[in-house]
Amino acid sequence: PLKRTPTHAGRKAARCHPQAAPSKMSPSNRSPPLPPPRCAASTATTTKSSGPTTTTAHQHGAMLKSSLHMLLVMLSLVGITNATVATHRISWGVTSTAGRDITVEVGDSVTWEWDQTPVANLSVVSGVPADASTHGTHFASAEQSSGNFTVQFTQPGAYPYFSPGDYSWYMQGTITVISAPTAAPTAAPTWAPTTPAPSAYPTTYAPSWSPSASP
Repeated sequence: PLKRTPTHAGRKAARCHPQAAPSKMSPSNRSPPLPPPRCAASTATTTKSSGPTTTTAHQHGAMLKSSLHMLLVMLSLVGITNATVATHRISWGVTSTAGRDITVEVGDSVTWEWDQTPVANLSVVSGVPADASTHGTHFASAEQSSGNFTVQFTQPGAYPYFSPGDYSWYMQGTITVISAPTAAPTAAPTWAPTTPAPSAYPTTYAPSWSPSASP
């Protein structure tokens, strides 16, 4: 008779569930057979290794373009911020009246400085001297003989001012506030990879020798 060779599944079952050896004890003294052991289910864990990340030329160009665009936006914001923090100076006193009518942009500040001699106790008030209803409508300083007074203008328009008292007839001026010009947006530079043109090769080949006649 042919001898059967156990298969892989049969060998595994034989290992997990071995046959119990026959007992030589009498039937009355035999213990109940123990249940066959169970094979623990094996779990396989597959770990996916991640290789190094590569960046193509197209991705590199896109990142460079994005970085340049962000840089241009930041530079434009810095320019706008610097344009809105201008401070204009007016010398306030009884000696000189030069530079009292000025034009500024929205967001600019104007500072009156008590820096002239002889020293006088003065104030600066918005409005027109002849119209009491306009006095101090937008700003008004205390009477002082030194120091300074600053006002920031946030709305366009004309703001007349003067110094109440004996000098009001000539200590006056007008602050004209205009809207800040809008800067044109700067286009981001475009970048595209260039491909070198292939070199030209001759399409025909002309031999540089000629056959000689046979003798």
